[in-house]
Amino acid sequence: IFIGVGLATIFGIMHGVESPGFSNFTMGDAPFVGGFQAMVGVAMIAGFSFQGTELIGIAAGESENPRKNIPIAIRQVFWRIL
Repeated sequence: IFIGVGLATIFGIMHGVESPGFSNFTMGDAPFVGGFQAMVGVAMIAGFSFQGTELIGIAAGESENPRKNIPIAIRQVFWRIL
């Protein structure tokens, strides 16, 4: 749904929304504003965002009884953070 709405907005199919087309990718220094340092920063933030869910999956795969151990571990982490 999100990809469809995004494409409809880009191509001007949405009513009441001015079509930006691909101007965001061609004006000024776009899409590399900030250079290599900005791209590395974005990659680090994206990696950090997905790290938590990835670690739960890895722990479930290595656990002897994931149905029992993973919910307990998640609750313990919640209370430790709180």
